[in-house]
Amino acid sequence: MEKMDKENHSMVTEFIFMGITQDPQLQIIFFVVFLLIYLVNVVGNVGMIILIITDTQLHTPMYFFLCNLSFVDLGYSSAIAPRMLADFLTKHKVISFSSCATQFAFFVGFVDAECYVLAAMAYDRFVAICRPLHYSTLMSKRVCLVLMLGSYLAGLVSLVAHTSLTFSLSYCGSNIINHFFCEIPPLLALSCSDTYVSEILLFSLCGFIEFSTILIIFISYAYILVAIIRMRSAEGRLKAFSTCGSHLTGVTLFYGTVMFMYLRPTSSYSLNQDKWASVFYTIIIPMLNPLIYSLRNKDGKFFSFFSEDKSISFAGCVAQFFSAGLAYSHVKEIGHLFGYIFLYWRFCQHSNTQQQHIHIGFLWQHVIDYFFCDVPPLVKLAYDVKESYQNVLYFFLASNVITHTVLILTSYLFIIAAILGIRSTQSRLKAFSTCSSHLISVTLYYGSILYIYARPSSSYSFERTKWCLHFILCCSPC
Repeated sequence: MEKMDKENHSMVTEFIFMGITQDPQLQIIFFVVFLLIYLVNVVGNVGMIILIITDTQLHTPMYFFLCNLSFVDLGYSSAIAPRMLADFLTKHKVISFSSCATQFAFFVGFVDAECYVLAAMAYDRFVAICRPLHYSTLMSKRVCLVLMLGSYLAGLVSLVAHTSLTFSLSYCGSNIINHFFCEIPPLLALSCSDTYVSEILLFSLCGFIEFSTILIIFISYAYILVAIIRMRSAEGRLKAFSTCGSHLTGVTLFYGTVMFMYLRPTSSYSLNQDKWASVFYTIIIPMLNPLIYSLRNKDGKFFSFFSEDKSISFAGCVAQFFSAGLAYSHVKEIGHLFGYIFLYWRFCQHSNTQQQHIHIGFLWQHVIDYFFCDVPPLVKLAYDVKESYQNVLYFFLASNVITHTVLILTSYLFIIAAILGIRSTQSRLKAFSTCSSHLISVTLYYGSILYIYARPSSSYSFERTKWCLHFILCCSPC
């Protein structure tokens, strides 16, 4: 009989997710909301990684750790979010046994690696504040690499241990997971074998990872607090606190939700409540981290209003330039790609001074009359190549805009024809109402883009264009 049971247990080949909700209308709403959150997460973390890699000013231990934090955030959120978004649009949320194990493994590996990355960042802050004279020695490139390799190795060990312990259990009866991804508590709840030993081992491993990393963070901040208290300068204290504020915020959010989820017995679980806690630390926290760390740090260029030195490195300008191209929904990005290669070559040939940075407001040859790196002011700095560059740029811009406009106009011609064929006045009004919001956004967006880019540089008024860009970048997304 036991042999038969074991054979039946091995027959489980797939699981079915219950998801966050079964309501079809809520599923559509959640799809839109979480898609936007995930896109912000991807753009924020990828942008952070690109900026840190390309900007030589940010090649410091703190930003090296921050780059790795963005990578692990992107890793574990991407293990969950795409599948969750797809499930919102499907009726049967089925996942194979092997796919479930793969999703689980990547998620656990990146989450546990993040614990050690946060601990390494706390140690970095400790050395910076408590041992500033020895900082370059104690936080050398070799030490930073060892700390990060150790973090990823710890994540790999945890990945193997968690996955083997969880998926070596027998599963029988119901294969419905009351969750939106493969997670430890709902999987243990489905197992028909004795989970006591597995629970002890799993929670011991979780407890060790949590305790060891929290201990490192706690000890680091205890020394930091003592060092800050001993400082005589109020300005020095504020500066020390400000360097730790973003990290403390990230640690509190991350560890608070992780401890709530895992460091308690399964008998106390309420899976419906835990779904929302899981949403918070799998989707929301990875989105918030780039905002937390960049908004609180003037090196992120968010504090140019309050800084006298409004400088940006050439590589940083490149990264910002490409990010702007992506933000404009591909209207300019092809022109940007060609244009920046062209501009880079011309700057290298024609620049009178070999400056490392483009200074906003100081050096005449490198003054950008703007608040970010964009086509018109950069073209203006390119001197004798303006006309040839503009012709190429306008070609790509025109081809993109014409393609999009033709698609939109064709769609609306068919829509108008369909509406005219509707006999009911109420149905016509309903059809018009479904298109009105899109028409308004299309008019605002394309109107602004055409005003800025589809005209010769001789007619530019940079002051008016700045405000128009503010409208596109700040008001249109709202």
